[in-house]
Amino acid sequence: MSIFKQCLFYDGLRKTIIEIDDIIEDNYLNSTCNDFYVMFYFTATWVPNGTSEILNHKIQSIYHERKNSLNNFELIFVSSDKSLSEYRSFLKNNAFIRYSLDFSDQDLK
Repeated sequence: MSIFKQCLFYDGLRKTIIEIDDIIEDNYLNSTCNDFYVMFYFTATWVPNGTSEILNHKIQSIYHERKNSLNNFELIFVSSDKSLSEYRSFLKNNAFIRYSLDFSDQDLK
């Protein structure tokens, strides 16, 4: 069993809490593949020298590329931000991120 099976995920900025099985099911129902791929994106707004912005642009490009070519792929954001407001700001400015690990679950991170 995956360590993430029992974790809470937010669906975008909404406060809908879901499990990873729901993420997989939501993206995998129409798939003809036997596998499902999850990309975990670890970053924070405090990363210096614009590195976060450069990385974010690349991740967004990869995400859209994979999402358009695979129907068995999803990205999950894991924030290393220091505050809930930074976390929310990051999600608001990066609408391509559909799922993120619950910010309040610091023990899991």
